[in-house]
Amino acid sequence: MNESNILKDCLVIYKKRPARVARVGEKLVIEMLDGKKIKVRPKDVTLLHPGPVKRLDELGSLTGEVELAWEIMSESAGDPAIHHDLRELAELIYGEYTPVTAWAAWTWLDDGLYFEGS
Repeated sequence: MNESNILKDCLVIYKKRPARVARVGEKLVIEMLDGKKIKVRPKDVTLLHPGPVKRLDELGSLTGEVELAWEIMSESAGDPAIHHDLRELAELIYGEYTPVTAWAAWTWLDDGLYFEGS
């Protein structure tokens, strides 16, 4: 997903924190977890899920199959032709791709213990 796909109520990452896109324009207005709204350039955020996300307080820790997902993905780690994306990771760990599972999967990726990438 790239910045041209960013729409209102998307879930984005801004400075390693989740944010909801409140308004789209030349600059985005994003809402942070603490409710603060700030204006940022589209290139300063990373689209995590197309949404819709209405409330960031719905994001939290989940229980999932992290080790199983790691085993499945590590089997193809040596093959450069195989690329895994965040959607696939969320579906492997949590069984679905939603804003909540996308955020949870991204936290595993950012942690770097089981998964690495961008």
